Amino acid sequence: MSVASYPNKPGPSSSPGLPGPTQQRPTPNPAQIQRMLDENAQLIQAIADYQAKGKTQECL
Repeated sequence: MSVASYPNKPGPSSSPGLPGPTQQRPTPNPAQIQRMLDENAQLIQAIADYQAKGKTQECL
């Protein structure tokens, strides 16, 4: 039995939407990195606020 390989189908050790060993994204520039850090900080703050209010279900 042989296994067919599909280029757009993730393999057993890869996740959909994430670059695999053969796929590389270009390095983000400093402005893009800062935007991602700012977005992450907002998400972390929102999670902390919900946890402080006892609304843990909203944190998921």
